[in-house]
Amino acid sequence: MSASHYRAILVLVNVGLVAAMAALGVRTFRGVPAPPSETPPADFSPVRYEIRSEGGHRSSVDEHRVTWQALDKPLPPAMPSQPVELAPAQPTPQDLSRNYTLVMASFNERDPALSSFIIQGRDGNQRTFSQGDSFDGYEVLDIRVQGDGDEREAVVTLESRSGARDTIRLRKKGAP
Repeated sequence: MSASHYRAILVLVNVGLVAAMAALGVRTFRGVPAPPSETPPADFSPVRYEIRSEGGHRSSVDEHRVTWQALDKPLPPAMPSQPVELAPAQPTPQDLSRNYTLVMASFNERDPALSSFIIQGRDGNQRTFSQGDSFDGYEVLDIRVQGDGDEREAVVTLESRSGARDTIRLRKKGAP
């Protein structure tokens, strides 16, 4: 056999495979015929089909009576709620973790004055500060990174104008 015979055989096999795939596709999309027990009679007309009941003919109003009798009932009146009385808030030191998020802290062990940190305020703006800087009425006193490995925690100590000291902490993400 020559190369042209092999090419012809290969073309015929490919044409046969494509025809078989097309036949399977048509059969799949057309579906299999329903069994005779499930096919309606030839004279069946769904327009003429009517279910007769012992109660006689009902009006369309009666068919929807359940809607306004069972489903369309008005809601019961709302219960009067008692006002919640809150105790007056005790003055507490400013919780800086509510206003600021410590994003990153850089701690220089040899010269702590070169340490810095980045905070993010509620408005989403990030700012960088070093030891001795002031912002929003606070002065940065100390920047420390404590612990090792997953137990590391950055602590920034701040002092307000009134002399109260507060801290902002950042724990490594892997730590609980």
